[in-house]
Amino acid sequence: LEDLLQTITERFYVQYSDDFPPWSSVEEWISTLGYDHLLKSSTSQYFLDNGFSQTFVDEIITGVTKVIYQQEAHNIHTLAGLIAVVGSGSNFERVKGGNKQVIDRLLEETKPTILKNTRVNTIEKTYNGYQITFSTNEETKTQLFDAVILATPFTDITLLGVTRPVPYTYVTVHVTLVCGTPDQTYFGFSSEQELPQYIVVSRGANVPWTTFSLQYVTEQGKKIYKLFSPESLEDKLPQMFSSIEEKISTTFEAYPVLPPNITFQPIKLGPNFYYSSAIDGAITCMEASLLSSQNVVRLLIRDWEPWGEEVEREEL
Repeated sequence: LEDLLQTITERFYVQYSDDFPPWSSVEEWISTLGYDHLLKSSTSQYFLDNGFSQTFVDEIITGVTKVIYQQEAHNIHTLAGLIAVVGSGSNFERVKGGNKQVIDRLLEETKPTILKNTRVNTIEKTYNGYQITFSTNEETKTQLFDAVILATPFTDITLLGVTRPVPYTYVTVHVTLVCGTPDQTYFGFSSEQELPQYIVVSRGANVPWTTFSLQYVTEQGKKIYKLFSPESLEDKLPQMFSSIEEKISTTFEAYPVLPPNITFQPIKLGPNFYYSSAIDGAITCMEASLLSSQNVVRLLIRDWEPWGEEVEREEL
């Protein structure tokens, strides 16, 4: 298993070199890294073909893909499955003090204008740029831009005069936090001490959740548990916990459906208009999003198309 994962990660790391060329499509990126074959089969089939047992695939690999992507290993392509397994291990790095500092530092260095609680309604190509209509609860405004980078999954923004991506289908994930005491008998244990701190679900398991984990213990000794599920657990929690002091739940369209032979969305939607989230159909993780963002900026600089007055490349 380590040899398989090392092959994937070694190829992935070459992208951090300045010599790695920008890519105009997800397909080109996949081909440059030599990952083409990993999109043609399911994660389950790939591991079976490499000598792993059906039990290992159903219990371990499927458990991981359900945690990371909320999908069965036999339903997602191998590239996504391998990245999920890499992300579930302990041999990876994080920023001391929290990965959020990466975003904080980017904002500090670039000093952008941020419009919060604002919805983009329409992006229209005109003769001299892109006219973007956006709205808040109070008003609707229109502003002209030289370039656009769409860095969020495309859903219902109206695009005029440019290529409109076919949206990926996203998996709905319910996240529930519970401060309380689990009922160990629900999980098949005779005492709370026997209850594992982390439980994942194997293929075909008849339970309404995919992940159950002890998330945090307060200074007062209260335990907070986190659960992932495809549907609301509101009616199931009384069966799972003998006592509930507090609970919070939210819902995300968290991950794309990632079948083998998936059709990728385009990266370039028009002159100076790029879509960084097209990469979601291959890999959905923070690292891939950052690399894709870097790539579209490099494409914008390389392929800049002036609307009128020529812009010096040094200015870009």
